[in-house]
Amino acid sequence: VVRPVDDLPVALPPGQRDAYPTNEPALWALAARHHAEDSVGRLLSALGWVLLVVLVAAAIPMTKRLRRWHRRRNVVSGAERVLVAWNEAAEALTLAGAPRRSTETFEEHAVRASAVGRLGSEPSRSLVLLARSAGAASYARDMMPAALVELSVTAAADVENALWSAASVSQRVRWTLSARPLIGKHLTGKRRD
Repeated sequence: VVRPVDDLPVALPPGQRDAYPTNEPALWALAARHHAEDSVGRLLSALGWVLLVVLVAAAIPMTKRLRRWHRRRNVVSGAERVLVAWNEAAEALTLAGAPRRSTETFEEHAVRASAVGRLGSEPSRSLVLLARSAGAASYARDMMPAALVELSVTAAADVENALWSAASVSQRVRWTLSARPLIGKHLTGKRRD
């Protein structure tokens, strides 16, 4: 049995069946008593949250591209360019699930990441070449041959392209929207060994 609603602020005027005038103060009092909000306010709040999510989702990839451009622009030597190429490939490997352990050399990381990242034989060779070049660049300062620098840059691009093409659509979306490369290792609180 349903009890009749006595305090409903809608009343039919006598003689008018289709018109439903309302008592505004009673409606607002009823809404406040039942903790109901204005539907326009709820809609604006929801749209605000959606807009915030879209802005963050757009800002992360743009920030990563800007950071990458800035890092490449600040390179002054061939050795630095090789190390930047290695860092870019290492970021891609980290997103693919093969982060570098603190105890690994570049080459050890390359060999392990080739298996974890499901790289093919050619990208795996490129990754090992890049790792060896990055190891040499760590000590070379300005003495890196230009051909080796270009080969390293190409190898980094090959590795990133191989990881990207082997990834599913959902992985690509997660990698694109991941802010992990923007957060320093010291802020994540995770040990990588």
